[in-house]
Amino acid sequence: MDTQFTHLLAMEHLLSPKVVMLKFFSSVVEVQVVTTTLLAEVLAVLYLRQFLLHLVLIQSILVAAVESLDADKKKRFPAVFSSNKTFRKKIAEQRKKLHAEDPVYKETLFATHRANRAMEAYLKEQNPAIEAGPETSRKATLERTRLKHRNDPAYQKLAATAAAAQRKLEADYPQLFVSDKAIQAKREAARQAIKAQPEYKALTAKRAEAYRAQQDYLHQSDPQLAALQQQLQKIKDQEKK
Repeated sequence: MDTQFTHLLAMEHLLSPKVVMLKFFSSVVEVQVVTTTLLAEVLAVLYLRQFLLHLVLIQSILVAAVESLDADKKKRFPAVFSSNKTFRKKIAEQRKKLHAEDPVYKETLFATHRANRAMEAYLKEQNPAIEAGPETSRKATLERTRLKHRNDPAYQKLAATAAAAQRKLEADYPQLFVSDKAIQAKREAARQAIKAQPEYKALTAKRAEAYRAQQDYLHQSDPQLAALQQQLQKIKDQEKK
């Protein structure tokens, strides 16, 4: 293969598709070494690869723009845009802090643990096989024993004590027991409180615009990407023959 043509292929990643096409044909006209079939295949590969990279790059930029705006929303308006997972993480941090610093909380929490252990001890007394059996089946055996003895007066008394201990813990520290529905309501209340602020309206509008641009591009480019990938695969298959 001619050295000019080889050099052109080595530099194709630096050139736009149109420049590649013009220089490619110029080299062919001057040298006329490469066959017409090979020319078509090489040109198709160069152009398709360049175009695919172009589409993927634009898609990545659009996705990154939306992700950046989402991160900005959470940073500037955490009460509105933080996820349930983030709320749960904060609750876990509060629980850990109380456990380390609040002796009243610690004792109230331990009261629930003692009550639950008392119920479990009663069930083990009724069915020694719970402890004797393999560890992998203990939980299932314990639950079957619970169902069998749940109406025992002694067990019901222990269960009532455990329920009372849990109610006290939740009543004394309601901030640690927030449902997903309550988190959603809290988030909506925060949104209602700031929805008229210019900063909030501008940011949400900007994010909506970026998301529309991303979706519009994906809808337009996906068919093109699929068609181009099929053409590249056909060329690769022909080269193997």
